[in-house]
Amino acid sequence: MDIIVTFVLIVGFIFLFVQGIMLANKYGWLKLENVLLLVILAFIYEMLILFIGKWVGEGNLLKILNYVRYWLHALITPLLILVLWKLLYRANVVWSKKIWVKLLVCLLTIGLIFYELVTGVFGIKLEKKWENGILMYENIRDTGVPVMVIILSIFILMTSLILWRKQKWPWLFFGILIMIVGSMITNSLNQTTLTNVFEWILMYSFLVTKKFQDRHNNIS
Repeated sequence: MDIIVTFVLIVGFIFLFVQGIMLANKYGWLKLENVLLLVILAFIYEMLILFIGKWVGEGNLLKILNYVRYWLHALITPLLILVLWKLLYRANVVWSKKIWVKLLVCLLTIGLIFYELVTGVFGIKLEKKWENGILMYENIRDTGVPVMVIILSIFILMTSLILWRKQKWPWLFFGILIMIVGSMITNSLNQTTLTNVFEWILMYSFLVTKKFQDRHNNIS
């Protein structure tokens, strides 16, 4: 069943990627919020590797392909901080335009990338794992509290509430709320694939928020 869900997620993330490209073609590529496309592309890669794992089989090739997953997670996921800042900027949130805020956003993004590289990539130890018909290689080293995920979730939640108040747009809030509640449930049930479903919902909420601002904002 998980292999079917994973395939559907591949199609789903490709759909989001295509929609993102269409928005970029229509409203411009040289915009920071288009970094969202890199995040979606990383999800496509992850779903694809999980899907083909059992056909690739155990060995160094699959281990390397999974190792890249961790690199992408560390290097690309923190870029959502930049997207969140740009969403606030485009919503005309006054304090988001201050120099110190821009500097803080850049430093936080770099800090999260560095933290993830140190805790989640360097010294990683991958071991094979079968989960509901999916073969993958996972890090068995204890990485402790998922600091980046917690910080990102807090910032997404705060940004979504500001956008709801400022632009009467609640969908990013609903996306992160579903993600948080869904992840708590799936983690307790040890259902990794279902967590990916909630990640798709979150990415969808990001994309429709960008689309909303593209249509109604003149701020680049």
